[in-house]
Amino acid sequence: MSVFFPQTLDSRLCKVYVLYMAETVTLTDARTRLGNLVAKSHHGGEIITITQHGTPVAAIVPYEVLEYFRRREDEADVALAERILAEDDRTVPHDEVAKLLGEES
Repeated sequence: MSVFFPQTLDSRLCKVYVLYMAETVTLTDARTRLGNLVAKSHHGGEIITITQHGTPVAAIVPYEVLEYFRRREDEADVALAERILAEDDRTVPHDEVAKLLGEES
């Protein structure tokens, strides 16, 4: 079991998520219980694993968890872009990039 602490200034998201596979259901079961499973995730903060032929294939997670990981990915992308620009300040004009991609500017 691991503990997940969202790093955000939004007080609504400053709750602690204990990430564990609270429930595992088959895809067939998930189809019939989708509303209930979404409510458990949304209101109870539970992570639901969905399996197909015994293999985990998807998960239902609280939306705040998804947003946290999206923000982290965006932050990593920006940091990478800033690092690349700091290492090499050469730029390519938009028209040149469009020609390389076969597009008209």
